[in-house]
This record gives sequence, structure tokens and C-alpha cells, in this order.
Amino acid sequence: MFIEMSCSCGASFQSDSDENETLALMWGHRFATAHQDCGFMVKAQEEVEEKTKRYDITYKEQRENEL
Repeated sequence: MFIEMSCSCGASFQSDSDENETLALMWGHRFATAHQDCGFMVKAQEEVEEKTKRYDITYKEQRENEL
């Protein structure tokens, strides 16, 4: 697995590892987290619960008055 990252602040990270992909992913995640204030990555937003409204849109024929 090859990872290469460069931040706008001038810092860079590069990893090439076939044996320990988990460690390379952890380093990449740490680099991205450390450079959120520089603008390299956007901070994660908390998941907001979606409020859904349900509407009955089926066609219903009005009953005619029976004589």
C-alpha cells in the first residue's frame, strides 16, 4: 500500500508498506487529523438525525352523495 500526502503548510507524508497496511493507514489518519487546522482535511461533522415527514399522496376519489 502506497500513501502520499502533502499539506498546504509544507508538511508531507509518504509510506510504502506491503506488510503492515494497518500501521500505514493509522499514520495517514494521524497526519490528516493533525493538519485539519491547515486546511488539508475538513473536520468531521457530527451526524445529525434526519427528521422525515410523511405525507399521504395517494389519490382518493371523493364519494358522491347517494340518492
